[in-house]
Amino acid sequence: MQKSPSEKTKLPHGWRQVALEKIASVISGQSPTSDTYRKEPEGLPFFQGKAGFGQVSPTARVWCVAPKTIAKPGDILISVRAPVGPTNVADVECCIGRGLAAIRCGNSVERDFVLFFMKFHEHEISQMGTGSTFGAISRKHLLNIQIPLPSLPEQKRVVAVLNKQMAAVEVARGAALERVEAARALPSAWLREVFSFGGGGLPRGWRWATLGDICEKISTRDPRKKSKESFVYVDISSIDRIQKRIVSPVSMTGENAPSRAKKIIKKDDVLVSTTRPNLNAVAIVPENLDNQICSTGFCVLRPSASLHSEFLFYFTRTETFIESVSNLVQGALYPAVTDRQILSEPIPLPPLTEQKRLISSLNAKMATTEKIRVAAEAELEAITALPAALLREAFSGAL
Repeated sequence: MQKSPSEKTKLPHGWRQVALEKIASVISGQSPTSDTYRKEPEGLPFFQGKAGFGQVSPTARVWCVAPKTIAKPGDILISVRAPVGPTNVADVECCIGRGLAAIRCGNSVERDFVLFFMKFHEHEISQMGTGSTFGAISRKHLLNIQIPLPSLPEQKRVVAVLNKQMAAVEVARGAALERVEAARALPSAWLREVFSFGGGGLPRGWRWATLGDICEKISTRDPRKKSKESFVYVDISSIDRIQKRIVSPVSMTGENAPSRAKKIIKKDDVLVSTTRPNLNAVAIVPENLDNQICSTGFCVLRPSASLHSEFLFYFTRTETFIESVSNLVQGALYPAVTDRQILSEPIPLPPLTEQKRLISSLNAKMATTEKIRVAAEAELEAITALPAALLREAFSGAL
């Protein structure tokens, strides 16, 4: 079993290490019988595990009229079964099931000091879990967790500073998240500028065509018939849906090829996923994947001489195309569209020279947008890491 959190930590001057059982009681949850559950508010809110956990306190989805274990407002709720470690604070009296325990702090300790400690050491606490089927931590193990404690006034000071800092971090994180979402929305905005025509019809020189009219037929082969044949396979997991490119194709041989590995792909083919959850998964085939194989879960669009592959690629990324294809999805067990349906989709087609001009403009905008997105995501990642750094300072006595 993993050692208790902070067991090897050198304590700051004036701090002492105390087992949780000396400063708090731990109440193990018990699950009531299912006939006492209610879907509408009646009895007490019932939390079986961390499913209802929020940023601070859980949100009730189920209620119980005959609770076995009750947590009080202010109790720390900790998930003790798959996953072990996540915490919340009960804001009302509630019923807790076997997936949770309630930590009820005594007067000698500041509740939020213990809560911050549990959050800081969540990973180590999760490693204390045992069980082959799913991880779980016992009440005994929780009680034995060693907590470094300064004086009560110092605990209160540390908590006050942390609460202020964490609130500022959350504001910054929210703003950074908005910037990430705005950056991710920009490509669709650029595409709307090119492919939205309102009620005025197509620009002069453009025409409507179906994808089937301007895309060439593709061929297939079954690599399983040649067990030693090596090839590179592209399936839905190979596509980065944000960057819209193939990032993780898999090298394999015919003997371990899946039955869906059949469609031959060529350089500049455009792959369009045909399954409902993945209709926005599109990508253009790079040169290093020429003459390789993709899953039958893609419609392979191979542009003819009148259609530039990048123009086609950008069109398949538009909200209009994705929405139109989505409306064609059929099937309950495996909701998808067929290749024939996709090939029947209309595309607004300008002359080849205009396609190239639009591609050049879009490429420049997308490159700038990608830099903005990467920077915004890096900022968000840095801000997301701040709470751990602040907690590290707090429990090293440096705050």
